[in-house]
Order: sequence, then structure tokens, then C-alpha cells
Amino acid sequence: MKKLVLALFILSFFSIESLTAQAQTLTYGFKTGVSLSKIDGPSEMNGETALEINDNANGFFVGALFRYWFTDLVGIKWELLYSQKGTDYNYNGPGYQILPTDVGSNIVLTGNQRINLNISNAYFDIPVLLYGKFGKFEIEGGVNIGFLIASTATGELGFNDGRSQAGSPIDNFIATLDYKYKKDNPGEVDFGLGTTTINVDGTPQNIPRILQAYYQFPDDRGKYFNTIDLGLNVGAYYYWNQGLFIGGRFNYGLSDVTKDGYDVSKVALDGSQNFVPRSDKDRNVALQFSIGFSF
Repeated sequence: MKKLVLALFILSFFSIESLTAQAQTLTYGFKTGVSLSKIDGPSEMNGETALEINDNANGFFVGALFRYWFTDLVGIKWELLYSQKGTDYNYNGPGYQILPTDVGSNIVLTGNQRINLNISNAYFDIPVLLYGKFGKFEIEGGVNIGFLIASTATGELGFNDGRSQAGSPIDNFIATLDYKYKKDNPGEVDFGLGTTTINVDGTPQNIPRILQAYYQFPDDRGKYFNTIDLGLNVGAYYYWNQGLFIGGRFNYGLSDVTKDGYDVSKVALDGSQNFVPRSDKDRNVALQFSIGFSF
């Protein structure tokens, strides 16, 4: 399916390029607006209880549009958009933490954890759509290819009722999450941003107060999010006059936006203290509300 969408996009792109010479039927404009989006995927379960929830995150988009008229009622559109997409991610339940210490070692803890993470991804989106006009209304449908240009997240980790590998209880703690997915490196932490001291098996251990994106992954698994995102679009618009319009569009992603290497269980490690792979599929889903003008 993804290969079909990509082929349709390439065919549509070059079809539009070949039509630009016919300026009498080629118009342009601009649009901007707000969006509600989330990364939709299966939740990790604890028995019958879902541990993960992805809620909608707010964003915006802005860009240019180009329109080729086959007739007065039917045509094709091509847009260049800067689009914010993301999700408000929440995890609440049993889990583990692999935490670096300021002496160069790692400690593995089990307990109950609460993770709140607001993820913001910026894409350069290129939708290609067929449209039809019915009086003052216009409907559209087509394909979209997005290129990830920025990816960050902020949030908080709360860990309580924890135990060490030896089974002794540890202090509850809270850490700030400050993820720069495109810039952070495997196993990277900055103790210069502050530390939190917890007692592990009778020994004080200093752990980072602020955690970066890949602090639990010592090996390089690439960046967390895939660069290319393919999807389908459908939308409708109302024209106040010949140029000014308002409307909405639904974008449904077909690609897995996260790398398989990071699709691991947050509940437990295996018997050798290695990550347990899940390899689920997470896709972008977005609803965009726009206002624009077509010349």
C-alpha cells in the first residue's frame, strides 16, 4: 500500500510539473491553520489494563498551494506545507528504568512509573489531491508525503515503589524529560544539569535530574522517528467568495513513524536484562482546520 501511495505521489508530482507551462489554468494561493494530531498505535497491556494512552496534541501548519484546473469544476492540487504533528503520550503502570550514574555505571530498577511526554514533530508535507467543486463547496482526496525536519519532546518521569535488582526498596524520584530526537546520542546524559540522589542497596547513587532521548539505549539504533511519512488525505472546504476559503482535512498515516529498534516493552526486561521487542506500528493521525486564499 505504501509503495502504491508513493508511486501515485510521484506520478501526480510530475504531472503537475508538466502542466505548469499552461499558465492560464494554473493558479496558486496560501493557507494556514491549526491541527489536532496524535500518534496512533497499540497500547502495551498489563492483563486487561492498557498502560499507554496517546491523546491529541495541538499544532499549526502554513504553506503554499498550487491548483491546476481540468475544467471549471474539477482539478488537481499540490501543496507545500510546514506541519506540526505529535501526540500527548502517557504511560502509567509497572515498569523498569535503566539509569546511568555519575560514576559511569548503570543501575536497573523495577517499580511503578508514570510517564507524561508531549511529542512535537515538524514535517515538510507535500499533499497531492484531486478536487471537485459543487457551488461554494469543494471536496478533495489524495496522497501525502512528509519529511521529518524537527523532533522534540518534553515531560516528566515519576518512579515509585521501586526496588533494586537485589530486591531492596529505593527512594521515589522524579526526573524531567527533555528529548531532542534528532540531536541526542545513545546513552547520553548531562550530569551538569543537576542530579538526584537515591539510596540503592545501602549506597547513595547520583542519577541525572534531566534525561535525554536515548539514555536507556547504549547502542546506536538510529533516530527514534522515521524520516519519511506516507499517508492519505480527505477534506472539504467552503468558499466565501472566489478566493477566500475555510475548511478541514483528515490525514491518515500509512507508515510506521517509529523505528523498530525502539519498539520495546516498558513493563519488563528479559531474563538477561535485555529489551523485549514489540515491533508495533505507530502512525500519524491528524485533523487540520484551515483558512486560506486562492488567487
